[in-house]
Amino acid sequence: MSKLGPPLAALSIEPDAGVTKDKHGKFSVPQYGALLFNLKEAGTAPSFVPPSGSYATQLVLGSPCDAPPSKPTSIMITVGKVQPAIAKLALMVSRPNPWTKSWTTNVDAPVKPRTALPDLSSGSRAVGILQRDSGGLATVTWTATKDDGNQKYPEATLSVADLSGAGSYSGTIVLADEKQGYDGKPSAPLDLTILVKDDWWWPAGMIFVSVLIAFLVKRYLGVQRLVWNMGLEEASLGKEYQEAQRKFIAATTGQPYGEYSILEDFGKQRQKVLDLIAKVEQAWGITSIDDNQDYKNASALLLALHHQLTAWGDLGDELSRLAEALHAVQDGGQHGNAPEIDAAEALLTGQTINLERIDALSTEVLQATQNLNGLMLAQTDAVGRNLVKTIFGLGFRTARPHSKRSPKVSDEGRVAFFSRAIREGDIAIAVFALLIAELIGFNTKYLGFKAFGTVKDYVDLFVWGAGTKATIDIVTVCSIKSPHLSIDSSRALELLCLYQHSRRLG
Repeated sequence: MSKLGPPLAALSIEPDAGVTKDKHGKFSVPQYGALLFNLKEAGTAPSFVPPSGSYATQLVLGSPCDAPPSKPTSIMITVGKVQPAIAKLALMVSRPNPWTKSWTTNVDAPVKPRTALPDLSSGSRAVGILQRDSGGLATVTWTATKDDGNQKYPEATLSVADLSGAGSYSGTIVLADEKQGYDGKPSAPLDLTILVKDDWWWPAGMIFVSVLIAFLVKRYLGVQRLVWNMGLEEASLGKEYQEAQRKFIAATTGQPYGEYSILEDFGKQRQKVLDLIAKVEQAWGITSIDDNQDYKNASALLLALHHQLTAWGDLGDELSRLAEALHAVQDGGQHGNAPEIDAAEALLTGQTINLERIDALSTEVLQATQNLNGLMLAQTDAVGRNLVKTIFGLGFRTARPHSKRSPKVSDEGRVAFFSRAIREGDIAIAVFALLIAELIGFNTKYLGFKAFGTVKDYVDLFVWGAGTKATIDIVTVCSIKSPHLSIDSSRALELLCLYQHSRRLG
């Protein structure tokens, strides 16, 4: 069988159902029977479609010995050029690495069956160029054909190279141009659109990082900065101690009561504060220290140390006045065996004491001074005694404020319950914020036929994740700190320490 122009093609005959063939190769066709003719290129497998074009021959359906001889039948078979089975093809591909500058992916495009497929054994065929929406070109080549004879539609494997980043690539693909067909016309165009996006774990990771950074920022503002301020306050205790010690020494130099010392316990208390601060810093799961017991203990201890150092600076003058009162009583030669004198002499014997002993010692010194002055004024009239007691007892009375108006201490069980509830609620809010940020971020920027992978895409997700976490934090803070129940935590600790101090004095 000759092609209207080379090459040649062989014509094979396959009988249809009901057609028989005898030993001489003669077919017997029943009424309405048919013979099936297959056209193939000479020397190739039967399933291979020959090149496109028109093939013509004459067939003699009979034996040469027939009389009269059978008339030849002219047959022309046209093999069409390769054509796409669809007019448009759109698909998404995932980019495994966002930092890849240029990469290649493969696309399978269906083509019409029984059309002339090219021989690609000697090399691929360039079929088109795709343009990226944000700039850039990608080349498309036909590298292989998938057709095992059982497929409804053969598939052309197209290699898309020079993909420079995420985005939408679109263009027109021509599987056979005007030079590759018998009629001088190209094949029908195929509109190809490829949406390139990064794998899902990259946007998920960006949202997670943004929420994590928002968490760290909140932790810095709610924990770390306050801890550092507390460390700065603890560091200032050294200078405060030096000033208090200077005042104490100035009032007690050369006297037995000058042997009083708080240095050893002061060092222990400072170390205790540092240990509590370190425990707060190690609690990485918190973003607020309002309910952190270690922070409360450290704040209370710092407040107590400030008060105790101030009292230590004043204790020297109080001991000096007690010594003066004792000398006045002894110089008068009266009440030599009075218990007030023995008590005063015991207080004027210096020793190492703990800081928490300062308030009680100050109270005892003031009481002893008042008692000695009472001995000196035993013979005065009632008016004079009351006036002197009022003057000398002023410091003692002012050292005991609020003894009958102290606030009630909250029940420990209720405190533990609400603290645990708030802590678990914060964890639930953090998980909820992360989940909401992931879902809305994916739905807005990733899911569906959307490109993803540019710097702008990741910046949008970062801002989205951080903004969602910050918004929930603001709502949480506003809902917790009601204007009717708000109280500054440092003020609460100060009131607690004043209450404890008044209890010791009372």
